[in-house]
Amino acid sequence: MFDPAKGISPQTSGTDGKVLQDLAISYIGLKGHEFTLGQKKIALTEEGIRSSSELDFIERALITKNISDRRETGLFYKGEFGEKVGAFASITNGTASNVNSDTNDTLFAAARIDFKPVHGLLVGASGGTGAVQGGASHLGRERLGVHLRYVGTDLPIILSAEYGSATDGQAGKADLKRDGWYVSGLYTFARQFQFGLRYDDYDANKDVDGNKTTAFTAGFHYLIKGKNINLKADYESFKQDNRKVNGVLDESYNQFVLGAQVAF
Repeated sequence: MFDPAKGISPQTSGTDGKVLQDLAISYIGLKGHEFTLGQKKIALTEEGIRSSSELDFIERALITKNISDRRETGLFYKGEFGEKVGAFASITNGTASNVNSDTNDTLFAAARIDFKPVHGLLVGASGGTGAVQGGASHLGRERLGVHLRYVGTDLPIILSAEYGSATDGQAGKADLKRDGWYVSGLYTFARQFQFGLRYDDYDANKDVDGNKTTAFTAGFHYLIKGKNINLKADYESFKQDNRKVNGVLDESYNQFVLGAQVAF
């Protein structure tokens, strides 16, 4: 899977700027199970695994963007156990996507399990443990998340909620602990128009005050051909503790984002 927009310069801070996203070979000879070797997203969180064409808004929520939206190289598994249970797993090299590594002693293991008690409802949890490649020191990282998602059948609504936490090792310093959550809802009318709201809460350092960011997103989306061809317009309002612009404290800001997407 390629994303040509990633190659546009200059890149937004925090993005990888690499056109190649997914590259893998899969075995699907066992019904209901898929085994993959290559570069893909690690098995963490509900929104984090979703492709860009399946996102409810233009941008991912703050917590999934910061702790789980990551591609690595390794072995991946996806399976269904009847109609009520699904699972994902990955064992990867702990190295960021499209980066060569000559070490074989860094591993990160992640898994996600989903339960589907009634039609349209998904409840699950995910977690990961291991290390990230960082030169000679392989710093540890831990991930934990829970998620809930309901896609209505009788009513054209989508409701989602997710919580995630992360612990990252730091050379010569105490571990960095982060967490966050979001709730969102979308309503589709006339089968092509969608209105959505989302609230985000993310703490970039739980041990130190003044590192929280909250965001409110309101979106109007035109689903020309569902997820395959769509136009999205999102208004986002942020409050970020201790944010400064040109040395002046400016904790609140707003942005309006337009997105056009074609997936095939």
